[in-house]
Order: sequence, then C-alpha cells, then structure tokens
Amino acid sequence: MLAWGCIGTLKYAHRAKSIENVVIKNEDVNERIIRELKEEIELLRQQLSNSTPTQTQHHHQEEESKDDSNETMLKDKIKELEDSLLLSHSKNTTIKTQQEKDLENEQFHKERLENYNATLQQLFVNLRDEKSSLLKNQYKLQSDNQTLEKKKGGLEKKIKKLKLDLNEKLKSYEELSTQFEDDATLDLIQKDQLENEIESLVSSIEEIRQLLISKRQILEVIDTKFSSNHSELEDISIQLASNSLILAEKSELLLSSSS
Repeated sequence: MLAWGCIGTLKYAHRAKSIENVVIKNEDVNERIIRELKEEIELLRQQLSNSTPTQTQHHHQEEESKDDSNETMLKDKIKELEDSLLLSHSKNTTIKTQQEKDLENEQFHKERLENYNATLQQLFVNLRDEKSSLLKNQYKLQSDNQTLEKKKGGLEKKIKKLKLDLNEKLKSYEELSTQFEDDATLDLIQKDQLENEIESLVSSIEEIRQLLISKRQILEVIDTKFSSNHSELEDISIQLASNSLILAEKSELLLSSSS
C-alpha cells in the first residue's frame, strides 16, 4: 500500500504542475510559481512523513526494498522541487531588481525632463520680459530720432539763414571798405562814420561766424546721436526677430513625459 500511495503522490505532483490555477489579483507570475512550488513541496513532505513505515519483524525484505525506493523517489522529487523553488526565487529577485532599476531610470528621466521644461519655461519668461523691454526701448529710440530729425531740420534752416546774413554782411563790408579806400570826396566826419559802420559790420560778421560754428557743432552731435540710435534700432530688430522665433517654437521645444 505504501508503494501505491507514493506512486499516487508522484502522479498527483506531476498533475499538479499542469493544473491551471485561477489568477490571483495583484499576484506576479513568478510569485504564483513560487507559491505553487511551496505548496507542492509541503504536500510531498507530508506524504513522505505519513507514509514512512514502522520497522517490524513481520515485514518482508522485498516490501522494505520497495518502500526505500519510493522514499528515495519522493526525496528526489522534493529536492528537484526545492531546486526549482530556489531558481524561481532567484529569478523573482532578479526581476524585482530590474524593475527597481527601470523605476529609478524612469524617475531619473522624469526629473530630468521636468528640470529641462522648467529651464525652458524660465527662458520663455525671460524672453517675454526682454521682448517687452526691447519694444519699449525701440519706441523710445524711434521717438528720439523723430525729435532729432525735427531739431536737425530747424538747425539746417537757421544755418542756411545765417549763411545768407553772413554773405550780405560780407558784401556790405567789401563795399564800405572799397568806398573808404577809394572815395576821395569823403571828409573826415564821413570817414569816421564809414569806419564805425565797417567796425559794426566786422563785429556782426564775427558774431554770425561764431553762431554758425555753434550750430554746426550741435548739428554734428545730432547726426552722431541719430546714427547711434539707428544702429541700436537695427540691433533691437534682430533681437526681437530672434526672440519671436524662439517663442513661436515654444510648443515644439517643450518635451512631454512620453518623449
């Protein structure tokens, strides 16, 4: 009976390996295999323990030999299952270790992605602030240049008028000087009057000349300032174009977690 019981146990163990168990919720495949192996080993151990014969004198030698053989088969089967259990434990540990690594890599990627997007978001904020500042500066420079153009136009008119006045006074100076030198009919009083007129003309000519120098210096300052503003406006236009291009590509530069 012992032999048949052991053989039946082995058959059951063999069938048990092919039994399709109902999947337990949240139970990993490897964990299920380990659980089933443990249950099978425990069952075989119980069978081995229950079927160990009591050594009495009325047992025949042949039956004892069969019992020893069956006991050895059970022990071998238990050893085989224990080895399988150990291997499953090792695989399960390896899988969990790999899952932990995958989880760490995923977390690292997620954090790096968040940092990247946060940096880009701050860049976009800075670009928008810079764009606003550039537009304000652009408006101010354009307004300044309009003012400078008006001042330049007024100065050029004044310079033109001063030149005409200067030419008239120079012409008068030449006429009076010629008269003073060549007119022999002039008496002393007339010469004194003429000389005073010439001196007055010379003073006016010098005053106009100084005014012309001053106006031309102011005009040079205006031209320099206008040229500087124009160059700065060109730089601002380039920066604005660059900022607008980057801001337009915002959605493409930002990465999603699925990238």
